[in-house]
Amino acid sequence: MDRNKFVEVGNPIVLYCELSDPAAPVHWYKNGVELQTVEGLHIQSEGTMRRIVIQSADFSHSGVYCCDAIDDVIRFNVEVEAPPVRFSAIPDAERNKTIQAGQPFVLQCELSDPSAQVHWYKDGSKLHHDNGVDVKAIGLLRKLVVHTAEVAHSGLYCCKTKGDAITFSVEITGDFFLLK
Repeated sequence: MDRNKFVEVGNPIVLYCELSDPAAPVHWYKNGVELQTVEGLHIQSEGTMRRIVIQSADFSHSGVYCCDAIDDVIRFNVEVEAPPVRFSAIPDAERNKTIQAGQPFVLQCELSDPSAQVHWYKDGSKLHHDNGVDVKAIGLLRKLVVHTAEVAHSGLYCCKTKGDAITFSVEITGDFFLLK
């Protein structure tokens, strides 16, 4: 039995211990404090099986849980984790762009977590904020904005976060010259 439990926020936590005597009293503890059945947390007893069920895990449910059957104690280490950050699907037309030189373009992706950090790459090299290129975070959206496209902006762009990545192909066509 795995006594180290890793559970994503929102998923149920189910811990159980089996006894030799179905009449044996059992007490459940979390971090040394005895647990009682409350809304969202159920303590169950069926024959020799004792179970605790937390319907929807949140970070506060992390801790050390103990099933104490007087002459034996089973410990469970529970760690509640944030779900991995994912990008929403983007239509191919938005991921493959052909832009006329001199025109602006925006690459945009949407994340599952508004606080997630992303990094933008072009042809494998990390992009940094510089003249003519802005990186913006607005809620769940992450945008790379190029104000005036040049042929050198053609390439493969990638927006990466800890658990996911999404790729864009950009082709800049035509010539563009700044008249001074």
